[in-house]
Amino acid sequence: MKEQNETKAFSDLVRLDLSKENPATPTVPLERYYDELGFGWAQIIIWTALFISCGADLVQLLLTSLTITQIQCDWNLDSVFETLLTSSSFIAFALGGILFGSAPDKYGRKRVLIISLSTMILAGLVTAVSPNKYIYLISRVIVGFCISSNITTEFVYIGEVVGSRFREFGATGLNVFWTLGVLLQGIFAWALLSTIGWRWFSALMCVPAMIPLAGLFLIPESPRYLVVSGERRAAEAALKWLFEMNGVEYPSEWSLETFQNQARGRLSDLFIPQFRRDTLIITIIYSGLLYVVYAIDDMAPLILSETTSCGSLNTESTPYSYTAVTDNYTLTPTAAGDIECVVADASSYLEYNMVFSAEIPGALLGLAVGKYIGRKNPIRVILGIHFLCVALLMINCLSTTATTVILYFVRLTEFAGVVLWWFIAGDIYPTVISSTAINFTYFFSKLAGSLSSFFTYYLYLYDPKLAMATMALAALLSLTGALALNKETRGTETQAVIIRDDKKENM
Repeated sequence: MKEQNETKAFSDLVRLDLSKENPATPTVPLERYYDELGFGWAQIIIWTALFISCGADLVQLLLTSLTITQIQCDWNLDSVFETLLTSSSFIAFALGGILFGSAPDKYGRKRVLIISLSTMILAGLVTAVSPNKYIYLISRVIVGFCISSNITTEFVYIGEVVGSRFREFGATGLNVFWTLGVLLQGIFAWALLSTIGWRWFSALMCVPAMIPLAGLFLIPESPRYLVVSGERRAAEAALKWLFEMNGVEYPSEWSLETFQNQARGRLSDLFIPQFRRDTLIITIIYSGLLYVVYAIDDMAPLILSETTSCGSLNTESTPYSYTAVTDNYTLTPTAAGDIECVVADASSYLEYNMVFSAEIPGALLGLAVGKYIGRKNPIRVILGIHFLCVALLMINCLSTTATTVILYFVRLTEFAGVVLWWFIAGDIYPTVISSTAINFTYFFSKLAGSLSSFFTYYLYLYDPKLAMATMALAALLSLTGALALNKETRGTETQAVIIRDDKKENM
């Protein structure tokens, strides 16, 4: 490509080349095809499969948190192993980002997602029939690795079957279905867990992942991935499927611009001058956010069970209790005497689901401000409110109602911030490193979240205020990262390849 006076977006690289097959055929970039394609049934079908897949991911991620009380009663786990089982999927979820993060960029979105979903289902079934705690632990680690691969691939895949102006809706839809996974799993747990037991419940929770797995065999690979892989015929075939499903005539007079098998998934590309600062900032923002998100995931039942008597725990109302004991063994030092394994009542699940239902309006808030106002300033305001709400949880003797309301707004601002983060990350990185970049930053973020799910729980047992203080510091870290953002990315078009600022040339 000829040198450019300034870095240009991929859609600006439109040019007329002399095609060897037909000298009169104009060669145009993929974004022009998407302008003609618009939005229709093709995207609805693909997005539905990926949305359900995302919900299935969260169902598997939180499975042990819901079933740990029954498992502890069956196997009489000590406190260390019980916490290890609960956090094992989260830890593997973090490590998977750095171990397998470049796979979708190197081998394709569809292929990687099919392999990962299949493995997750098999590991989930092993969980259900585990003969002992060690096999259970191994199966949950495998599930965590798969979820790590799934989530980023789903996000990238969704944004690569539409034009740039529709990407925000796809990212928001993922977060909405993520939340629906939590809510539906909580309802199923309340209705079935005490009746069918944790083994059958674990097997039942594998079903949601089977639906998108079947759908993946019916949809094409990402055209954007095929373009940067140099696979023009495959990319055109994928586009023809999209056009046909949308009922739009395919522009056969065009020749699709492709690249000669670009280097993809290189970690070093995240640290070239034009991406280095952005990579650091979005890692800081998301690390702080996920620390609080995971802490709330694990501690919301404990926080909600705290009464106005300033610290005593009402273990009878916990949706999934970490205070279950057998044979005179007490996990929670603050509990008085032996506590039997209990099943939550409907009111407990109502409070629990009320908090997590804030994720949907939070995601919609992120969509509204991100699409119509901007990314940079809205995320600063939202994360500022998030920090204040987390800090309020440090106040002693809050009523259950006040705590529920504060947790609701913590969750709402969290997910508005998460959606805006996804927008910013999707705007910054080109197709050849999109999955690699997000998984790299996701690794540190999920590591912070995994440590949170282990660390804050133990802190909460000995000093709830100390656990809340660590969450407030994490929220402040996210806010600091947002304040360091130096550019607005709303309205940018998706780049296919890296166009270096220093050399003004296409890699």
